[in-house]
Amino acid sequence: MSVYQGDFLGFRLGNEHSYGLNITRVSTSDRYQDNLLPTFTDATVQVPGGDGTYYWDTDYTSKIFNIDFAFDDLRDEDLRKLR
Repeated sequence: MSVYQGDFLGFRLGNEHSYGLNITRVSTSDRYQDNLLPTFTDATVQVPGGDGTYYWDTDYTSKIFNIDFAFDDLRDEDLRKLR
């Protein structure tokens, strides 16, 4: 089990916490990059002869999570849980 614990060093996926998987979240720079919203596409149309663009809807796409982590005692069963 990881000895490094704190608010910014771990994460939870469902009921499983990263500490239980023997991994610790790390940063590749001086700050964490949190993308809180998924990518979205606005449904708009421009009417010929009209003024501006008409907006009527937003569609959200899938959300991709990139998590940099370090490990020292990652077992085969832990890796299977992560996948």
